Amino acid sequence: MVCPAGEHSIRKVIQGSTKSEARRSLVYYFDVEKCKACPLRERCCKPESKCKTYFNLIITGQFKEQIEFELSFIILLES
Repeated sequence: MVCPAGEHSIRKVIQGSTKSEARRSLVYYFDVEKCKACPLRERCCKPESKCKTYFNLIITGQFKEQIEFELSFIILLES
């Protein structure tokens, strides 16, 4: 994930219930030290925030289709 200022996320995790895929999301974490010096900070961060995160809801069917597409692309590249 890349922020509007062009910085890449430093970590990505999946959050939510393992029992219900409908409520899972990808969470991207950004370097708060870089955010503190960023000219776009006011539009992204709350003043009291310890870290900058971005949540992206996983839409299960589309997510599986994307994984299959990416894997098929990798297979084509390897052959």
